[in-house]
Amino acid sequence: MDANALTEIRRSVCVLFLTISSMLVTHQSLAFDKAGHFHSAARILSLAMPAYPQEARVISFCAQLPDEVVELDAAEQAWGEFKTNPFTYASWGLGNKYDDPKIQNMILVQRLQHVLTGSPDAAQIQKITASTFQMLSQQAAAKVKTPAPDANEALCALGLAMHAVGDSFAHVDMDSGDDPQDTRPRAMYVTGRGHAAHQHYPDYPLCEIFNGIFAVLRHCTVEGPSSGYRGNNWRQQYWLETIATVATAFNPAGTTPPAFPSNPANFIHWLGQQCANDKQKWCELEIRHNADADASKVLGGGFMSLSTWLDDHKLAKCEDTIAQAWALRDSKGSPALPGKAPLCATSWVRYRRVAESPLQAIAKDIPLSGFPNPWPTPK
Repeated sequence: MDANALTEIRRSVCVLFLTISSMLVTHQSLAFDKAGHFHSAARILSLAMPAYPQEARVISFCAQLPDEVVELDAAEQAWGEFKTNPFTYASWGLGNKYDDPKIQNMILVQRLQHVLTGSPDAAQIQKITASTFQMLSQQAAAKVKTPAPDANEALCALGLAMHAVGDSFAHVDMDSGDDPQDTRPRAMYVTGRGHAAHQHYPDYPLCEIFNGIFAVLRHCTVEGPSSGYRGNNWRQQYWLETIATVATAFNPAGTTPPAFPSNPANFIHWLGQQCANDKQKWCELEIRHNADADASKVLGGGFMSLSTWLDDHKLAKCEDTIAQAWALRDSKGSPALPGKAPLCATSWVRYRRVAESPLQAIAKDIPLSGFPNPWPTPK
């Protein structure tokens, strides 16, 4: 065996070892919590569309859906492919080979649904997800106003878009832009490993910056110091931008949009040092509780039935998850979610048709247009 072949084998073994290490961490650290998606979405929508509580419940549920179903979960897509064919996964990481359909599906889901694009300018991605949300909002509003038989699929597509809006902020690389001498824009986490090196912290809305030297040993701090850090409370500011994106989007009746809080503390119930720590999971439960208490006043008992069910739900197939959710009843026996259950495939295709082209214009390195959908394309 010549020296070049031996070097290549050693290199492949090294890459495979690093892939295994990364995937073991990734599988644990990309299991997103619900405070930043379902509960926050419900709270925002209860303010944005109080006249449409049933529709708000559908959107909120579908905003959480990508983290509840195997076909759309970012970690499951990466981990599942690694478990099935680790050498194929390693070849993608080593040589950027993505001709395998399962690798294509992982890339499609992670980039399009969770915006793990590695793009150097996160603000561009945020503009795209906001524009996609606005466009799908108009489509859903028209379906509700008619009303159309496929209104729930349009609403669910809007929920998928709302998830992407949240991830366009949550998946900004928390190491990018921290150096006050670095004037470059913040970047997105990359496809594949996502934020594995930063563990679960990017999924906590109150986590601001890291302290410590080594990534795997770092812990979060509520906000940046007054000096030596570029932009205090930058993730709180993201909450305001998320609210601004959603605030006036869904408006079938053409009514005057509601007033929204100008201080993120008024929205996320800022709890400071009382629970913003590792032991108490960065106020995850507190944010859920406070968001639910406010949202349920507008969205009704069906919302609380849905919230309780989601707390116990484990990752499952999309159609099974939706069927179970639409079978839920509130304490009075009324459906937690209205109308006919949407099809996963149709809702996804509605979302992809709007989201893919503008995102592809920014993240050009891998063409997504020929990649198959997670489900067979509906006729």
